[in-house]
Amino acid sequence: MKAQAQLAKVLESSRQAEVSALAAVNHYGKRVLADTVFWLKKLQADVIPMLTMSPSWGASAEIDPMDLLKQVVQQTKEKCAKGATMCKTVLLRKQIAQGIYESRNFPIVIDEYMENVAARHNGISLSITVEKDAQQAVIDVDLLDIIIDNALHNAQIHGKTGKPVELRVYVESGRFMICITNRAGKDHAACFELQRHGRIDGAQAAAVPGIGGADSTFRGLDEIYEVALMMPHDTMARLTFEEDSVLFTLSLPLESVKVHKTSPLPPDTVLICLDDDFSVRAQYSGLRKALRLPMENFKILGATYDEASSVYNAALEACKSHALVVCVLDQNLNYPEGDLLGTDIASRLTVTDAFTGLIFMRSANDSITDVLFYRSHGAIDAIPKSCGVKTLTASLLTKVFQLSV
Repeated sequence: MKAQAQLAKVLESSRQAEVSALAAVNHYGKRVLADTVFWLKKLQADVIPMLTMSPSWGASAEIDPMDLLKQVVQQTKEKCAKGATMCKTVLLRKQIAQGIYESRNFPIVIDEYMENVAARHNGISLSITVEKDAQQAVIDVDLLDIIIDNALHNAQIHGKTGKPVELRVYVESGRFMICITNRAGKDHAACFELQRHGRIDGAQAAAVPGIGGADSTFRGLDEIYEVALMMPHDTMARLTFEEDSVLFTLSLPLESVKVHKTSPLPPDTVLICLDDDFSVRAQYSGLRKALRLPMENFKILGATYDEASSVYNAALEACKSHALVVCVLDQNLNYPEGDLLGTDIASRLTVTDAFTGLIFMRSANDSITDVLFYRSHGAIDAIPKSCGVKTLTASLLTKVFQLSV
C-alpha cells in the first residue's frame, strides 16, 4: 500500500508539472509565434517587393530596403530564440517538479556569455565591470538562461516603450551580481503603490488583481523563483519597484561560481572535432587558435560522410603516438549517403583498449537525459552547442584538467 501511495504521489506531481508546462507553452507560445509570423509577413509584404523593384525606386524610398531587411531578420531571429528558450524552460520545469532534475555546472566566460544573452534580446544596454581574473565562472547555464531570459523578457514587455533595458554584471562584497533595469511602464504606478503599502513583495510570485492578466502577471517571476531554488545555496533573486524604474537582481555567492585552477593542454595533445554543420566547423578553427595547438595536432572533420566515418580510425591512430587525444563529437550527423550518430562512434572507441583518449559530445540536444545517454555510450560529458569559442575553450581546459589531477 505504501508503494502504491508513493506511485500515486509521483504520478500526481507529474500531472501537475504537465499542466504547468502546458500553461507556459500556451502563454508564451502564442506570443512568440504571433510575433514571428508578424515579422515574416512584413518580410513577405514589404521587404521582398522593395528588393525586387528597380534601383531608382529604392533610391527614393523613405526607408532603405536593406535596413528593413536587417530589422526583420533580427526580429525574427530574436523571436525564434525566445521560442527555443521557452521549450527548454518547459522541459526543465517539468523535471524540477518531478524531482529528477540534476544540476550541471558549466564553465562560462562572462563577457562572451552576456554578449550572447544581449544578442537574443534586441535593444539591451549591456555593461560588464568584472575584473579579468574573475571573468570565468562555473554555473548551471540552463538555469541561468531561464532566469535571465525571463527577467529580460518581462523588462522589455512591461517597461516603457522606446527606452532601453539595462543589463549590468559586476562583483560586489564577495557576490556575483546580475542586475536588469527597465523604465516605468503603464502598470508601474499601481505596482509601486502596492509595494509601498506592503501588499506586494518582489520576492513573492503572485498575480496582482487589475494589473495584467492572471495568465501573464508574474508568471515569469514564478518561473524565476522556482528555478533560483535550484541554484547554489544563498542565491537571491528579487524584483523591486522604484519610483521611475523596476530593478531585478540576481545575486550569487562568488565562491559558488569561482573557477578553480586549470592549465593549458599538454603540447602533445591531439584534438579531433566532428560536426556536419559548416558554421560549427568554422568555429572550431577559432578553438585551435585559442588552445594554441599546431595544425597537425588539430583535426576538423565532418564536411562529408567519408570524413565523418574516418573519425574512428583517426582517433585510434592518434592514440598510438600522442599522450592525450580529445574527441569532440556531434550527435546527429546527416548526409545524402546516410546518417551517423556520434554515440555510435564513441561506443566503438571506448570498447577497444587501443583508445586511451577522452570523448565529449557537443550537440543541440544537451538536457540531463541526453547527457546521461551520452555517458552511457562512453562520453565524459556534453558541451552545449550554443556556447562561443571562449566558453568552449574554458570548458575543455577545465574538464580535461579535472580528469588529469
